[in-house]
Amino acid sequence: MQFYATTPSRRIRQVLADVVAIVVIVLAIVLGTAVGRSIAALGAVGERMESAGSGFRSTMSDAAKRLADVPFGGQALGAPFRKASDAAAGLASAGRDQQAAAEHTAILVGLVIAILPSLVVLALWAFARGGFIRRAAAIRALLRTPLGVEALAARALAHADARSLRDADASLVERWRAGDPAAVSTLARIALRRAGVPDRPLGQAPQRTDGSGMSQA
Repeated sequence: MQFYATTPSRRIRQVLADVVAIVVIVLAIVLGTAVGRSIAALGAVGERMESAGSGFRSTMSDAAKRLADVPFGGQALGAPFRKASDAAAGLASAGRDQQAAAEHTAILVGLVIAILPSLVVLALWAFARGGFIRRAAAIRALLRTPLGVEALAARALAHADARSLRDADASLVERWRAGDPAAVSTLARIALRRAGVPDRPLGQAPQRTDGSGMSQA
């Protein structure tokens, strides 16, 4: 399995894509962690609410118990303090709920910020790199077929740009039409380089023949 192209320019772009993907994923994780911690810090307010509510409840409860010992109406005197104790218990419970909400929200938001961009980047990277790996494998498989070299030469012409053909040879197309094996091999190498597949030695392309079996070259 070929992960990187053999052509330097394309391989550099692939390496840069790898680096960018890693950097984006790391930044997403760092950002998600930072946002999660910031949201979790809001739980400190709930912690103070719980502490204040618990302390006030304890104080009011103690006062109600002391007043309950007062003869002739101690229960009536302690009633407001018991109500205040119940209200303080509600405040403490709200503080605990806020802490739990802040913790759950911090985890959820942190994971979304860290994972969602990472998944998008990984999907784009896998799509691009997977496409290259499949095309490279297909070209190597084509090269192993009897007419693989000629097929690659035709592929080079089908996807040719003027610069590639001009740099190769001005008479390259004419020689390919005449069935020149050297021209076929040159075009096949152009296709290999464009695909980023190793430009290994190519087998001799068969010469084209007319209907009588005579070579056209």
